[in-house]
Amino acid sequence: GNIGGPLMKKLLRSEDPEQLRLFAGLCRDKLDEFDRSLELYRRVLNLQANTHGFEHEEMAATYFCIGLVLGALGDIDESLLNLLKALAIQESFLGLEHVEVADSYVEIGHMLTKRGDYSGAYTQYQRALVIREEQHGKGHFLVIKSLQDIGLVLQKKGDFEESEIEYRKALSIQEDVLSDCHQDLATTHALIGVLLFKRGDYKQSQWHHKKSLRIRESMLGKDDEECAISHGYLGEVLSRRGDYKGAVKELKRAQEIREANVGMTNSVTAGSYLDLGHIYCRNGKYVEALAQYRKAKVIRESILGPNHPDTALTYMCVGDALNLDGDPEAALTNHRKALVVFESVLGENHPRTAAGYQSIADALLANGNTDLALAEHRKALKIRIGFLTKDHPDTAESCSRIGELLLHKKDLTGALSLYRQALTITIVRCGNDHPESAIARVDVARVLTAL
Repeated sequence: GNIGGPLMKKLLRSEDPEQLRLFAGLCRDKLDEFDRSLELYRRVLNLQANTHGFEHEEMAATYFCIGLVLGALGDIDESLLNLLKALAIQESFLGLEHVEVADSYVEIGHMLTKRGDYSGAYTQYQRALVIREEQHGKGHFLVIKSLQDIGLVLQKKGDFEESEIEYRKALSIQEDVLSDCHQDLATTHALIGVLLFKRGDYKQSQWHHKKSLRIRESMLGKDDEECAISHGYLGEVLSRRGDYKGAVKELKRAQEIREANVGMTNSVTAGSYLDLGHIYCRNGKYVEALAQYRKAKVIRESILGPNHPDTALTYMCVGDALNLDGDPEAALTNHRKALVVFESVLGENHPRTAAGYQSIADALLANGNTDLALAEHRKALKIRIGFLTKDHPDTAESCSRIGELLLHKKDLTGALSLYRQALTITIVRCGNDHPESAIARVDVARVLTAL
């Protein structure tokens, strides 16, 4: 259900902060009604401010909750502002080593991660870890969660070796304090599996995902959503290992579980359609990919509306498949439709907007419009340099694509510069021996040979 208009109006007139907090939490945690949750928390904030002033100890929890809701709504800057207000009050009243201070560090880290500030997020997670180890002991589940957070942000930075160290610290603690089939072990195996996938170690990635799946099936049953997640990961790994049939089998199993659990018109199921579409696309099955992408599009348009960024993502996927299937004009229509949504909802300098420009460039190039494609790729690169960290893989991809077009146009000096930028980013992120680094070296070598 949801909290209807009459009840909402009554609540917004309430003078009872505890009642308001209860319903605000219900909207946030159970109903995903974040706009209404925000209204109710702000009502609480006003009541508290009238009673205590804006720097009272009770205000910290309210600022913290408002920060969480704003984060869920995608307003990262305002979320951070409120979380930092909560942190300042907590440090003043509770001290620098209180567990609630650690919680604020973690949520600030999450928001910085969403923004792409991985170094900043790493600092926040480290601060939380120190407090949690001191207050809870090294075997506590929150310490394990902090190690996982640190591992994930290191992975996003491209520091795969250090990321694996943190994940394996978490796994070692879990193996000491938990049973062999505990669900939290499955989570850490899955995290390691994803990391190894990104490092190109598909064999070991598959092992960890299988281990995660076995635990989840044992503890939760074979039809649980967590098992669907494992099947999805295994599908990706098998696809990269060249086992196309095995990949499709795993992804179809994930679809079956989700269709049974939440129905065929749920946003989670739509995600499964997209996953299978990606595998079909990667293996040249563009008609089959289009069918999956269009299923996802219909679901998201129905649930989220046509002007939601997640719906726009399905337009991009449809466009990609159409372009690869030889229909760049239809592809361009879908990509421009997606870009309009990204620009209007997320802004002109958002990474998804950059992805929209890149997709348009691909369709223009397929239609023979090299100069127009180059202009769109440059727009994408400008956004990525401004918004993302300097060693982000999307920035490297933009450099590589522009390098390819410049090479095609015989601008060898320009191509070499862009390819070298891509190579530098890739080595920093993946290391010298990663397959992506080898590909980037080949690109540089092609230009040097032409020179």
